[in-house]
Amino acid sequence: MKSAPLVAAYGHLFPNLDIEQKILRRADIQLVDANRLADDELASLGAHGILLGPFKKLDRARLESLTACKGVVRYGIGTDNVDLKAADQAQIVVCNVPDYCIEEVAVHALGCSLALMRALNYWDRSVKSGEWRGRHPPALRRPSTCMLGIIGFGQIGRVLEDRARRIFGAIKVYDPWYKQAEHELGSQTRFVQNLDELLRQVDVVSVHVPLTPDTSDMLDETALRKMKPGAFVINASRGGIVNVPALLCVIREGHIAGAALDTFVKEPLSRDDKLLGEERILLSPHVAWKSEEAEVELRRGAAEEMVRVLTGCMPRSQIKV
Repeated sequence: MKSAPLVAAYGHLFPNLDIEQKILRRADIQLVDANRLADDELASLGAHGILLGPFKKLDRARLESLTACKGVVRYGIGTDNVDLKAADQAQIVVCNVPDYCIEEVAVHALGCSLALMRALNYWDRSVKSGEWRGRHPPALRRPSTCMLGIIGFGQIGRVLEDRARRIFGAIKVYDPWYKQAEHELGSQTRFVQNLDELLRQVDVVSVHVPLTPDTSDMLDETALRKMKPGAFVINASRGGIVNVPALLCVIREGHIAGAALDTFVKEPLSRDDKLLGEERILLSPHVAWKSEEAEVELRRGAAEEMVRVLTGCMPRSQIKV
């Protein structure tokens, strides 16, 4: 008698797996919480599928050890913690959940832009310290006179543009891969031909691209110094796209007024990370995606995609090499 397929949830952040369990059980698929397993224990489990969270990586060695594995479904959009080439060579299908938190990330980025322009982090600290309006209050900006720059015009970038056109005076977009007609945009939104053009013009830049060899360190020191004095940087995409040492340098010099970061190269941040001492950088712990609704959609979508992979149906969101 053929045994039921086995799926391991690995590197997830959830207190239980009730949502996934219910969906997989209907397809006669077993589920194991593998969060506490060492790498060699994961391999010996013999899982046919991996539901992969953000805090574990499947590199070539790990993937080659998963000899029974047929599919990996990433809890999220980014797949930079999976060696896609090695997975393809091992004939392991890799999928993601591409549309579960579009509104959340866009609104988080927009909220960060307004918080920075209105210096809410500064005012919060000054009131709590007893200084009321502080000794050296920062300059405040009127959003309707400012320009927002959006790097990357996928689903999140498009929702951000839709929300932001009611707030910002103008919007510039840079995305050389976007093919749709510009008439779909707001009247004050324009595409630019290169990144330098965007950086030199905007007051706030928000990054919404995946982490790839082409986008790694996209905003390095050279790029950041091209920005207008007093501008702001927001990264709710992936750590590694904005070069943090360079960002700290230009902020401390006073060239850039501040930044908001939700993602980092190494998560969580260490207690001695230099970011923690810079009051002009607004930090959040990789939660731009998070809402009660988004979490349910993420978990349901990942489990349903795993069912498709293991039952021979066509995946909806397979990542091609």
